[in-house]
Amino acid sequence: MIEILPFRGARVRRASLQELLEAYAVRSKLESLGARLGIPRMTDGELAELEALHDAMQTAAGAGDRHGVAVHDAAFHARLLALAGNRTLERVWRSLEPFSRTYITLVAPGSDARWAADLHVPILAAVQSRDPEAVAAALCHHFERASAHLAEGWPQDGEALPLPPAAHERTTRSD
Repeated sequence: MIEILPFRGARVRRASLQELLEAYAVRSKLESLGARLGIPRMTDGELAELEALHDAMQTAAGAGDRHGVAVHDAAFHARLLALAGNRTLERVWRSLEPFSRTYITLVAPGSDARWAADLHVPILAAVQSRDPEAVAAALCHHFERASAHLAEGWPQDGEALPLPPAAHERTTRSD
């Protein structure tokens, strides 16, 4: 998300709608694979961690804290993916994170903390059922809805969204 321009310095790069939608499509497949690999080996403790992250996301949403939702959303998806125990999968997934977490949650038009948090309810229900295919399907549906929501709210001219004041601090800090 940082762009280095020769003789001009560094700046936070604005992602285009196409880049974000492409990242969502890839994340959907990566996370579905992660669910298929990880859910069968998930322990009760790992399920409790996912439930706690989901609860924290819901609490942040209740407070209207979009940044808090973004942080817990990212942690929820990261923890779910980590269940797979596949470092290559995790590394590829992490390369997409800047496009999908803070930037979208903090900047995208129509950002709504409650909507974003509630989008995870079916995923958690599928995880609690311990059915890898149900989790994979819930994740695919999650990314389809998120992509449609993002596309609906994007400026019509197709330009990248501007960063709001102080967003630079949040997009570059490590959560």
